[in-house]
Amino acid sequence: MPILDESERKLSKELIKPNLKPRELDSGNTIAPFLIALDLGMKEELLPIVESWESKKIQSSSYFEHKERRKNIVFFLEDPEIIKSNMRKIGHLLESVDELKRWLGITGYSDLEWAALSVKAVFEYNNERHKEMLKLFLGIKAPEAAKPMLYLYAIPKLASETKHWFIENPYFAIEGLVPTVLDGDKKSPSWQ
Repeated sequence: MPILDESERKLSKELIKPNLKPRELDSGNTIAPFLIALDLGMKEELLPIVESWESKKIQSSSYFEHKERRKNIVFFLEDPEIIKSNMRKIGHLLESVDELKRWLGITGYSDLEWAALSVKAVFEYNNERHKEMLKLFLGIKAPEAAKPMLYLYAIPKLASETKHWFIENPYFAIEGLVPTVLDGDKKSPSWQ
């Protein structure tokens, strides 16, 4: 709310606080206070609400009312650890290049597994968006990308595209995968 001066912003925050109660976003009536709080920059007030949301199984391409708004509220918190844990908890995968960019911008390379799961999920239902997201993901030049890239390589229809990442980035691939081999990590990744 850029048109408000500081005293008006303070008053608005005081007026909206009583309406910010931990609950699911289940109707158009309940979303308005959260959106206003988002515009007013009320991160501390929104955090307990986000943390009160129920855990859900991973959801991709499924209709969930206010899913985009929930993601925006989580992204607004800007703390990488809070964002990673809450995005996983509410089960919303990234569904566009913009969301993937936002995820990478906040979390860096610390949770590329969630990005890989998102690319896979989008691949399963939307070919055009998948291509854009995969192109961005393939542009990551870091050892942290090796294990998630291997996950995508295991998907037959993505193998040829992800194979080129390993060929073009052998040092990152080796540096990223050797610890896994040395640790004897033979089990399925925890992020599947």
